[in-house]
Amino acid sequence: MFTGRLIIPGFDRVFIAPVAAVIIGAMIPLALAAMGVDRHVSLPLAIGAVLWVLLSWGPPLAEWRLTGHHRLIPPRSAAAQYVKP
Repeated sequence: MFTGRLIIPGFDRVFIAPVAAVIIGAMIPLALAAMGVDRHVSLPLAIGAVLWVLLSWGPPLAEWRLTGHHRLIPPRSAAAQYVKP
């Protein structure tokens, strides 16, 4: 957001599941209420759909580890930092 770019390549896939969960969580109760379904039925269906989206639509663990565009370098050992005379 602070860079002015709305879509950051490599990181934007992280937001797909939460955004979809918000949209689905808001639309399912409204759609079922418009069809005349009781709220005691529509709310559990919406909660179940939101949980399903959040738990299954996100990137797998291997992709989560690769979302940042950076690299991690193992620290040098203490012996390699000093030159022996």
